[in-house]
Amino acid sequence: MRDIYSRCRDVTVYLSDGRNHRPKKGVPHYPKDPLLKFYGDERDQAYIQTFWQALSAPTSPSSSLHLFSLLRIVGDAELAQTLTTQLAHCGGDIINTLAEDLRLMLLSPWWQCMWVVQEIVVPEKAVVRYGALQAPWEMLVAAASSRLSVGIPPKSAKVLRHFSR
Repeated sequence: MRDIYSRCRDVTVYLSDGRNHRPKKGVPHYPKDPLLKFYGDERDQAYIQTFWQALSAPTSPSSSLHLFSLLRIVGDAELAQTLTTQLAHCGGDIINTLAEDLRLMLLSPWWQCMWVVQEIVVPEKAVVRYGALQAPWEMLVAAASSRLSVGIPPKSAKVLRHFSR
């Protein structure tokens, strides 16, 4: 597998269509929805702004877009501090909902495959595709490497620890 991936410039990791949380058998079916790309930099500002607005809405944010926005925020130390403050005012329901969305994303069989380390490490560039969302692998690494735990209910913190592993 290492030889195969060493010939790749780009790799797209397809986790699922974002609705079923498990890819269908055979060739991945990419949703027909417009692709929303995260970049891990200032170009993500519109998504992050949408997430901040969702936090103040009467219903909890729950979508793949909100999940990826959360991961983007958690991976950025400055934004993570703002998140901690925001969560203190919102209560645990919001983070519990997003932690459940993360748990569902982690149900993708991709996370259990043996070759995933080579698939991610060897090519020059790797992106993750989850439904109509795409993000650089580095964005997920930054989120998984963060130590955000203030204001996180224990059940949700357990999902975040699992994601970090």
